[in-house]
Amino acid sequence: LSSPASVTSNSPIPAAWPTHGTSGCDNMWHTSCPGQSGSTCEGGDTTPFIVFDLGTLWDVTGFHLWNHNQVAPGGASETNRGVRNMNVQVSSDGVNYSSNVPFTNMLQAPGSTAYAGDDYALPAAGVRFVKFTVLNNWGSASVTGLSEIRFKGTPQFGIVSSAVTPAAVELCGPQNAVISTRVVGLAAGETVSVAASGGPVPGALIDMFDNGQNGDAVAGDGIYSASVSVPAGYPLGDSTINIGAEDSLGHVSFSSVTLTVNACVPTFTENGDAGDLPETATVAAGSGPLQRIAGTLSASDVDMYLITVCDGNSFSATTVGGTTLDTQLFLFDTAGLGVAFNDDVPDGLPGDATLQSTLNGFFNNGDYYLAVTLYDRDPQDASAQDLWLDTPFNTVRAPDGTGAFNAVAGWTGAFAGTGSYTVTLTGACFVEATPSCPADIGVTGGTPGQDGALNNNDFIVFID
Repeated sequence: LSSPASVTSNSPIPAAWPTHGTSGCDNMWHTSCPGQSGSTCEGGDTTPFIVFDLGTLWDVTGFHLWNHNQVAPGGASETNRGVRNMNVQVSSDGVNYSSNVPFTNMLQAPGSTAYAGDDYALPAAGVRFVKFTVLNNWGSASVTGLSEIRFKGTPQFGIVSSAVTPAAVELCGPQNAVISTRVVGLAAGETVSVAASGGPVPGALIDMFDNGQNGDAVAGDGIYSASVSVPAGYPLGDSTINIGAEDSLGHVSFSSVTLTVNACVPTFTENGDAGDLPETATVAAGSGPLQRIAGTLSASDVDMYLITVCDGNSFSATTVGGTTLDTQLFLFDTAGLGVAFNDDVPDGLPGDATLQSTLNGFFNNGDYYLAVTLYDRDPQDASAQDLWLDTPFNTVRAPDGTGAFNAVAGWTGAFAGTGSYTVTLTGACFVEATPSCPADIGVTGGTPGQDGALNNNDFIVFID
């Protein structure tokens, strides 16, 4: 749509309806999309039904519908997939429906980006559910679809939608959550009381307000909110929070939300911007197992963290499930020398059809630098030689570029993408506080580091 905001829930009816584009299976609703690799369309039913839940009771006057408006990449019109004849039924409870209201010869979309949809009348009071049962389309033998729909009418008093944000918390300590609910259909001059109870709500109930405070984002937008704290030690699992609203005329409406409480997963969260070289890297300081690193990449950014591999036989790091970004992962030793790199998940591992990354293998225990970046931001040595070749993408590789035997000194390659990521780790630990002995500067093989003992390793590092 040229203006998606024009069809968001409870927005005013626009003076001119937005237009709908003509491209893409994923921009329209279909029962199937033959030949559309990777689309979210599935099925094959040319006479489907669809039920719309309006959230609360409405006195409906009609709907505005954009029929299937797709034009194939080669220029062929596919508007014959659009709905032609259908029956419409309405219901207040989703169980008992009205008699069929026939809609015949619904207007076919033109396959033009100027298409602004069409109005259809459907007068009905006390409606929450609307069911479209398609009888036929405009000629397609395999696909039925439509592009967009907005229902028109006046809401009766009630709660339209409720949420708790976040919907799931991890109890690494007390966690805050915001309960919110949208109340519609409040008569002019009337007031409403909204409250929540159950779950982590302290006492019998907590009042919810639409005042821009205590978790409420915007005052006066019809969304009532309250902030609650989930205390450490709260029972794990799903917890139900009940919400009720009553206006000054005695009308009531109820809803509920589910808060999922999970056990703590030890996580290090980027604070500010992690550096991109060993001398500026962020130390994942703490104690015990480290199971996740969470951060954000800006344009052409590199985030580098010092971590401890405490079980090298089981070590792994992956961004699969933690981002939609096209990531790369690099591992360096404490001297900045490359150890391992992966761009795209190796074949056979979870996520191998994605553009995320996984490092695994057998590594010596000790401290390492883990770097996260997007494709194609790559490390170079002091002479601007690449430490790794770009390909192959889907393997875990030791350095194989012209600068393979040198330490990282900079990065090359730009990207415009930005976003958050989570790296999930196994066999890793937080970096413990530095041992008190300042002469402990070497580990096995004379590599810089600390092993808690004074021996020849420290002398070799000192001489080097």
